[in-house]
Amino acid sequence: MKKIFLLTFVFLMGICVMAQEIAVMPISVSKTNAYGLESTSLIIAKEIVLFDKNFKLEYPKQELKLKNLMSEKNKSLNPSLIKMFSADSKTLVITSYIPQNNRLSDVWDILKISTDFDLNIDYKMEIKAVLTDNTEGVVLWQKTYEMPLGIFQAKNMTEAFDKKEKITSYARNIIAQDIVQNINLRLKPKKIDYSTRVPKSSGQQDGIGLKYKNNAPVVKITPPDDGTFEERWRNDDSFNL
Repeated sequence: MKKIFLLTFVFLMGICVMAQEIAVMPISVSKTNAYGLESTSLIIAKEIVLFDKNFKLEYPKQELKLKNLMSEKNKSLNPSLIKMFSADSKTLVITSYIPQNNRLSDVWDILKISTDFDLNIDYKMEIKAVLTDNTEGVVLWQKTYEMPLGIFQAKNMTEAFDKKEKITSYARNIIAQDIVQNINLRLKPKKIDYSTRVPKSSGQQDGIGLKYKNNAPVVKITPPDDGTFEERWRNDDSFNL
C-alpha cells in the first residue's frame, strides 16, 4: 500500500511539474517611443506565448526598465532581482535592444534617430532570453540572439509598421520556436522505457534493453541552404529591412 501511495504521489507531482506555466516577462529599454509601437521585447514575448500554451505573459509588478536589471556594460542579468518583480516560480525574461558601445538603445528610438539624420549604418538587434528560478534566485538557461536590421529607416508610419511586421515574423518563425525548444529540453527530464526488448543477435541472449524517451515537443527550425540565419536575412530581399 505504501509503495502504491508513493508511486501515485510521484506521478501526480510529475504532472504538476510538466503542467506548470512559465511566466514570460518582457523588459524594455524605454516605455515609450516616437512611433507609439509595442516594444520589440513585448512583440517577442507575445509570439512565445502564442507558440506554446505552457507559457503565459506577465508584466512586472511595478514599472521596470532594462537598466534596473541588466548591466549595460557586460549585458548580464541579475536573477536575484527577478523574484522581486515576478510572482511565479520560473520566469522567462525577454529583452531586446540595439547595442552601442557600452549602451543599450531602444530599437524604435534608433529607427527614429537613423531616419531623422539619414544614417547609413548596418544595425543589429540583440534579443536576450533568460530563464530564472525565482525560488533559488539562479539562471536556469539563457541565450542571446541577433537579428540584422541593415539600414534602419522609416520615413512614415507605413514603413515603420513594415519594420514591426518584419521583426514579428522573425520572432514567430525563429526566436519563439528556438526558445521554447531549448526550455522544454532543459526542464523536461528524459524518461527510461524498460519495456523495449533488444533483439538478440548471434551468440547473445534476448533481454530487456533501456530506451530513452524525451517527451519535449520537437520543433524543426530549417536553416537556409545558403548559410546562417544572419546570412538569410541579409541576402533574401523578402527579409530586407
